[in-house]
Amino acid sequence: PELELYQSAGDGAGSGQTRVLAVGGTSAARPGARQKFSSSISSSDEYRRTLGAFFCVFWMLRIDIDGRAGFCFGYDDEWAPRAVPEISQEEVARLKTAAFFDLSPEEKRLAFYHHMPWEDFSSLVKAAELVRIEADGRITVNVSRTRAFLALTAVHDVFKNESLLPTVSDEWRGVEAGAMVRDHDEALAYVMDMYPSLLPSYSTLIDADKSVVRFALSRMNFNNGWLVQGEAPPGALFGGFKTLIRSQCA
Repeated sequence: PELELYQSAGDGAGSGQTRVLAVGGTSAARPGARQKFSSSISSSDEYRRTLGAFFCVFWMLRIDIDGRAGFCFGYDDEWAPRAVPEISQEEVARLKTAAFFDLSPEEKRLAFYHHMPWEDFSSLVKAAELVRIEADGRITVNVSRTRAFLALTAVHDVFKNESLLPTVSDEWRGVEAGAMVRDHDEALAYVMDMYPSLLPSYSTLIDADKSVVRFALSRMNFNNGWLVQGEAPPGALFGGFKTLIRSQCA
């Protein structure tokens, strides 16, 4: 249901009416206000990006079935995976060494299909505990964790819609009562803290999975570039992690 919050009547001609999200007895969005997104793209594009992320999860869970074809070539109007174009082994080898940005869109899809280390995708899915390896070797979907992952995907950018930014009813994390939470990540954390029922996909998760979602959305202040290039001491790199691990989010 949170996907409705990405939709905007204010992207073009129309009434400009917004979807109302009630917080603390008041509205986080003013009726008649045009929706504005804090990102540089439109609400409809944010919506499409989120749907694309859902498809990515679907395909990653089906890497050993038709997920690779789905990632690279998509589906047809009947929701069947598009056929992978047949090419020679010589062409496969050429695509491996060719400059990616010199390739045509179709060649890029083929290069990705034939040369992406798909086992890394599978390892990522297993590390995220979206699947389980059974005693007999079968791979089964971890329904609870996958549901949490999909909930995270659905809500994580909802508050880029600035017409939904909440005004806190009581002091919260240093934000004074009556002030608006303007950072979209902090706004989401506030609603999860104070009014989780407004986000049904999140509020209906089991407590353990809620904690995982909260941790993933929390501010870790982690800069991967600093780590890779050795540009910061451990305290600056991992202080945010330590704080989160000690908090209820861990």
